Amino acid sequence: MNPYGWKSFYMKEEEFYLLLAGKGVRRWYGLSSDRRESFLRDTSREAVYGVLAGLYQKGYVDWCEEQVAIAEPMDVILQALKDSAYCVMAEQEGERQSYYLSYGKIVLVEESKRQRGRLKLTLLTKEEFLNNLWEEGYLPKREGVTAFDGQEGSRVKKVYDRAILRFLQVEDGRQMERLIIKEMGMEVLVTWEHDFSEEILPYQKDWCEKRLNQWCNRRQK
Repeated sequence: MNPYGWKSFYMKEEEFYLLLAGKGVRRWYGLSSDRRESFLRDTSREAVYGVLAGLYQKGYVDWCEEQVAIAEPMDVILQALKDSAYCVMAEQEGERQSYYLSYGKIVLVEESKRQRGRLKLTLLTKEEFLNNLWEEGYLPKREGVTAFDGQEGSRVKKVYDRAILRFLQVEDGRQMERLIIKEMGMEVLVTWEHDFSEEILPYQKDWCEKRLNQWCNRRQK
């Protein structure tokens, strides 16, 4: 249960696509964007009615004078998705989460780890968004230190990407910034890509949190 008083919402991918279409979302970037386009293009009218029936059983839509209306509080989440200007995509070890930023509201859309084709939608505050990245391990809790492999003066050279955070403009999918958290033994580095340039910095928790806060507070031009 989040501070808004609602639990997360669970649904099939096709139910999510239909709700977005019903809310008037014409363009979509992020989680499941390719599959959404194929669903809207290839699904028959009969199949759409079946999806609507499933949404009605979940209480996500109502029938009103022979028309379908999106029920509260689902409509609040969908409105936030529609109004979102930016998306933060967090990737780690093959898993991906998409956070949609909408002027104080943040919606997390994530795929089920157990059931293929199922999604979980959660409305978050900015504080919950930041805490979630720490708790899920996208951001290390320790700061960058130099490590050795046991031989004096021999620095560990194996480098791998721990996590990738991408800041995207929703409308066209254009990447605004990208943070790549890299680990090299016990050393943690950040590759920061922005304004057609790239910087490699020692990982610092406060610096990363400041960047994420700026992402959350950014307004569409």
